[in-house]
Amino acid sequence: MNPLRIRPVLLSICILLLTACQPSPPPAAAPGGSAITAPVSEPQIEVTVDPVLETLQRIEAGGRAVRVFTASVAVERTEPLFDKRDVRRGDVLYEKQDGATPRFAVHLEQRQVGRRLENRPKRILFDGRWLTEIDEPKKQVIRWELCGDEVDPTRLGGRFPLPVGQPAADVLARYHVELIGDASRSEFLTPAFEDRTVVGLRIVPRDDVPTADDFKHVDLWYDTANWLPVGVAMVDEEGNTRRLRLADARVNPELDEEQRRRLAGTVPTTADWVVDERPCPEDVEPAGAGE
Repeated sequence: MNPLRIRPVLLSICILLLTACQPSPPPAAAPGGSAITAPVSEPQIEVTVDPVLETLQRIEAGGRAVRVFTASVAVERTEPLFDKRDVRRGDVLYEKQDGATPRFAVHLEQRQVGRRLENRPKRILFDGRWLTEIDEPKKQVIRWELCGDEVDPTRLGGRFPLPVGQPAADVLARYHVELIGDASRSEFLTPAFEDRTVVGLRIVPRDDVPTADDFKHVDLWYDTANWLPVGVAMVDEEGNTRRLRLADARVNPELDEEQRRRLAGTVPTTADWVVDERPCPEDVEPAGAGE
């Protein structure tokens, strides 16, 4: 229907029903001279909360309260192409001072390959600048001086992801994020979910993120009681998977002398050890240089 034809009809109706088309009279005045007005109800505005953003904000807020945490850890690596599976078990110490890059020490004592369980001590240390991997049976040390975009190995996409309280805005700027359910849990990670309420996230790197070629996606699960990670699964483009399972976490305990010594760590330098150091390029600022 042509809207121009509607207007004469409406005008005729207003002429016939003149009183109905006239504006309402002003409100009557009260005895004191002021007008009496009917109360006006405020419009109801429905606020929609993005569950992904809300979850990331809870993780960020929970992480701000964490200065220290300790936990037992299990690390699984699988390579389907070669039918290879390797599991190591040990513990982790983590410390973060205000505004500083986190420090951590991971001590892996046992290694399981297939059904065979063996003692193969391995230490992974990060002092805020150097990430050090110490393989005791091989008497081999590899050290990376982290620099540029890699200054924190614990963040999402890092060399040893322990994502504690990462800023929600930073995560969303670097990754596509969605909530995931139970279907993404593996048998290896299942023990981490027992007797606790967890929430899962899947992150996929955006195309312009430097680590976009390193992994296809990362699945994360957090304990909603303290918003610490209890499970991490990184999958690369070849289908290889690295999973971390955390248990028995303690938040902000007072570290004893032995734990302090382990967190500081010692790097072997004697002649019977092979030490491979990989410093930053001269034109790139290393981690912790500005602290």
